Amino acid sequence: MKFIVPPRRDIGIITKKRFEKLVSKHLLPLLPGAEIKQNPVAHSRARATVAFRDPCTLSLKPSLKSDFHIEITRSQKFASASSLGNISEYTLAKSFIRAVNIITPGIGSAFERDVVNGLGRRIVARSISERMNQRLTSQGILDQFSRWATRSYEGKPISASFGVTDEIDRTVDFHDFSKEDFSVVLTNGTDTMIECTSNGALQNHHSLPVPRKMPDFAPHRLAGLAEWAKGEKIGLALNRSGEILVLKHGRLVFVCRRGKWSFLTHEPIITQMGCPQDRNIRREIYSSALDASFARTGACIGVVTSNNVGNASWKNVVPRAEDHLQFPISTKAKALAKMIGGSKFQDLSRRFRQELLAIDGATLIGHDGTVLAVGAILKIEGGSTGGGRLAAAKTLGQYGLGIKVSMDGPIEGFRSEPGKMAEAPSFTVM
Repeated sequence: MKFIVPPRRDIGIITKKRFEKLVSKHLLPLLPGAEIKQNPVAHSRARATVAFRDPCTLSLKPSLKSDFHIEITRSQKFASASSLGNISEYTLAKSFIRAVNIITPGIGSAFERDVVNGLGRRIVARSISERMNQRLTSQGILDQFSRWATRSYEGKPISASFGVTDEIDRTVDFHDFSKEDFSVVLTNGTDTMIECTSNGALQNHHSLPVPRKMPDFAPHRLAGLAEWAKGEKIGLALNRSGEILVLKHGRLVFVCRRGKWSFLTHEPIITQMGCPQDRNIRREIYSSALDASFARTGACIGVVTSNNVGNASWKNVVPRAEDHLQFPISTKAKALAKMIGGSKFQDLSRRFRQELLAIDGATLIGHDGTVLAVGAILKIEGGSTGGGRLAAAKTLGQYGLGIKVSMDGPIEGFRSEPGKMAEAPSFTVM
């Protein structure tokens, strides 16, 4: 008896269920804290494929002809179409729709897994360049990084960095070069880089100097690559932790960790921090949180507002006098106070700040940047869940701002009323 399998009639069709699945798996991880909104408000078919319902809600549909749409929402605002130049959460969603349209013919076929695999890298490549050659070359390097991330060379993880310009050349092709074993040892993923043209030809090797001014929105370890990746140039790096980093306009814009891509908006996070009042100090605290994240040390940072720093309320959370730096009595406090030398947090070097944050315990900073405590053991209320660092950040949020940097990378910030800990983060990075 022969069994005849009827051909599928839904090949190349994006149903609402399939679309939601693609959004959940490939777009939401790029937008920390976002989720699909249940029962979205109806709208006309003429509505654009991507549209703001409100500052915290985006409406998406796979094409203008689609008779359905879904909405994604989160507590923190999405970046508007113009706030970050040519890379924003709005244009990221547009890139997702375009990438989905390209793979639509394979949806529902026996090759669906193959065509969907790599969708995240397509979205990233489309978001960082409108130029086809540059986009395809960037995607090719990202594809190669994903392969290298699972390999080692002489027993060590592979790290590498490449830059893509908008120039054209006809020398050695990147794809031919990457097949050679020696290609994995010519860059170190931090301060050496191979430059490629937009059509994928090798152009030059660079030893990247440390810039005089550290980038605000990139790990200090990648300062040289961030400085190079300005204008239309794109910086791509694979580090020894298997993370893939994408830099443009002198800042880190995309990160792939454990196979999941995240998009970093930076400026909206600075706004949502809320304190200190001085935005420049906020920026420096945020930069150090990025440094701690990519150094894989983790951190817990507390910012004490002006109305709290003058009273003893925050000191009840840091009960050990030996943790305080203002009147140091312990060896640790005296040594740290001597090295800090009365400088404000924002005036210390990025590397020194990262090392301070790596000390076990919490780092507390006053509203003006005064370093109040380093490596402090906090008094946490009973019944806290989610780990000590998370509970500490929630507790510190009652006195201004609490930031938790996980050892595996993600950053969460908490703000709440005195005596009442926040359950949900006020912002999330990665």
